[in-house]
Amino acid sequence: MNRKNHDVEKQRYWQRTIGDAARSGMSIREFCRQRRLKESQFYLVATQTEGQPPGAEQVGYSCPFGKAA
Repeated sequence: MNRKNHDVEKQRYWQRTIGDAARSGMSIREFCRQRRLKESQFYLVATQTEGQPPGAEQVGYSCPFGKAA
């Protein structure tokens, strides 16, 4: 698999995972624990792809760095 295909697959994986987390009804911590994901990595990727992590509006979170390019 070349690098471009790998990057596309990785992006699809994270988009799917972020969507699953948003629909799960679980806290991000619990979702990551069950999926054996690092919570910090989840938030990093979610912030880079979405501008803010899922559920952020529910807890009054706003990304201090704005939407990532």
